[in-house]
Amino acid sequence: MRKLLLSFACLTLMSAPVYAKSSKANGDEFRKTAHEYSSLAKAAKAQGDNTKAELYNKLSAIKAHAANLADQGRWNEINWDEYHMLNKRLSKGK
Repeated sequence: MRKLLLSFACLTLMSAPVYAKSSKANGDEFRKTAHEYSSLAKAAKAQGDNTKAELYNKLSAIKAHAANLADQGRWNEINWDEYHMLNKRLSKGK
């Protein structure tokens, strides 16, 4: 019995760091998208398209804000109205 308990304790302790590294914050996907929008904004600005760069920067800010709210479990406070409006403006520019 003692050997079984010791084995179980070892397995539990060894798996804890792996679990901690693999767990994600709720807003990680939003943060990733915010970073992608930020990169698109830099590229648009480098091409001289300041209007598109501004739109991408706003989208990035919205996603970053959503990430912070998601991390706190405040999903119902995330408002996507401006996000959808900005995406429509971007798609009309293509």
